[in-house]
Parts: sequence; structure tokens; C-alpha cells
Amino acid sequence: MGYVLEKGYGLTIGDGTGCIDYVHVADLADLYVLCVLDIIERGGVNVPTGRRGIIFPTVGRTLTIDIPQKCLDIAFATGSLPKDGGPQQKEVRKVSLEEAAETCAGNRDVAETGYAGHRKTRGTVARERLGWKPVHLEEAWNKDFETELRAVLNGQRGLTMAACIAGTK
Repeated sequence: MGYVLEKGYGLTIGDGTGCIDYVHVADLADLYVLCVLDIIERGGVNVPTGRRGIIFPTVGRTLTIDIPQKCLDIAFATGSLPKDGGPQQKEVRKVSLEEAAETCAGNRDVAETGYAGHRKTRGTVARERLGWKPVHLEEAWNKDFETELRAVLNGQRGLTMAACIAGTK
């Protein structure tokens, strides 16, 4: 959201078919509670370990190109965009990997995976083994773009992707 507000446009790389799964932080917190309870109450019998010790909590999937588009939609709808001297219409620009990497502390691998990667998971382990029942679904995902816009405008988003991974190779 910060990038869209600063530049007045969104960015993408690749052919626009990259995808990512998502989960709401409140549902993720509920899953952590279920994991801890299983460990305390049942010795962790339902928490996967070893090579299968990964839980992919997911409730939905989106194309990565839809993320900057949703940022633009809410920014234009609220009057946060357009700005003088910037694009006057909603625009998602296809940029080079190098330019996208600038948003990721210069890390090309992170940019490529983040903006064009195909990350598809099913989230079945949490549901089947731990009884996880997420409640913040697509409606919450869409609402979060408005929440993020307000947070950026109120100066509550000082960290960027680049700041989070600075110094990584």
C-alpha cells in the first residue's frame, strides 16, 4: 500500500499469473493456540514433525497482480489517489525484476518469488489434525486493504519489505 500511495501506481513483474495464498492474522493466532493446546494436553500428537512438520494455514488464494489493483481501488475510492503529477487513472505497471527488487532491499529472489511466484498450499493439516476453523475469509481479506490504507496514512507502517529483509542476499 505504501508503494502505491508513494508512486501513484502499482507494480508487477512477469505475466500476471503469480499467486499467493493468504490467512488472516487472527485465524493464524487461533491456529497457534490449537498447536500449543495440543502439545500441552496431548503431547503434540496432532502437531506434525520431521519432514512433514510444516503447517500451511491458508483460507484463500489471489493473483499477485490483484494485490496492487486492490490497493489502487481503495486509494482511488477514498480520494487518497490520484495525486497531482502522478497517474490520474488506476495503473499497474509491469516493471523489470531489478526495479521490483528495489522494494525488497535489492533481493531479486525475494522480488521474483513475491511478485511472480506461484505459491499454492491447501491448508488441510491444520483443519484435519487440529480442528482449525478459520473465520476471517475473503471478506476480511478485502477489508484489510482499507485497514492498511488507514494505517499507512496515519504513519503506522514505518516498515517496508526492504526494511524487513535489508542485508539479506
